[in-house]
Amino acid sequence: QIGNKLRRARVLGHIHPMTVEQGEGKHEPSNSFANVASDDAAYREASQEDKFDCRREVEALTQLFSDTEGACAVCACKLPGDKWQDARGKWEQWKCAPEDELGSAVQQVVSDLDATHLKPSGIKERLDAGVDAACYGLATLMSNLKER
Repeated sequence: QIGNKLRRARVLGHIHPMTVEQGEGKHEPSNSFANVASDDAAYREASQEDKFDCRREVEALTQLFSDTEGACAVCACKLPGDKWQDARGKWEQWKCAPEDELGSAVQQVVSDLDATHLKPSGIKERLDAGVDAACYGLATLMSNLKER
């Protein structure tokens, strides 16, 4: 959803293209502070419309840790050292928690780290699409959940 909103914002001219003309043929690089700040503001505005749904996020997290032949197997292979075991250990602490408590804890991590990419639904979508690097997001999410 956010990707579509960002593409629409770029087409409408709210997000700078690769270079921006600066009078008399001069160009400002797309990674200038002004352009990055503008892009960030557009991204934040688009992501504000995507409200946090505790039930959806808890369901996605439960599915991730229940999928022993999919997400779990991929993350066990992808993550170095004890990162996967640590994530599984944290899940064991939380898996029987009331949905609203777990959802609030996940929302707190996403909010504290200003990291919407750590929402379990997004991690699950990326893993389902074959993006195994999403395992790092899952490990980060779980490592930042408070102890229960």
